[in-house]
Amino acid sequence: MTLSKDKIVRMMDFFVKESGLGLSIVSGYPKLLLLSLEKTIIPRYSVIIVLMSRELLNGDVNFYTICHLKEEKFLEKYVIKYQLEILRCNLFNNFPLLTYWSKKDLAKNKLMD
Repeated sequence: MTLSKDKIVRMMDFFVKESGLGLSIVSGYPKLLLLSLEKTIIPRYSVIIVLMSRELLNGDVNFYTICHLKEEKFLEKYVIKYQLEILRCNLFNNFPLLTYWSKKDLAKNKLMD
């Protein structure tokens, strides 16, 4: 698989300027460049940032590991697991990925179980 110059520039821009994760994440985990910025990296980063800002995650979070989780596992571990806290904090009004979740059948089926 080849990477376009445009994709590399957009990815680096996100990791350096927007997320603040820096170049070290890409140099340490170059496989991140193979993932979709719009479909995987930004949505998952947004979920993790909100959970961390509410102090719902303990310890260090390995962003590479989070990005490489299968979709079902990510939803189970970071979305469904914290659904009550998200509702309690009324985060659905400003939670960045409500639309991301609503596209996922798993989240639709399990979120309100």
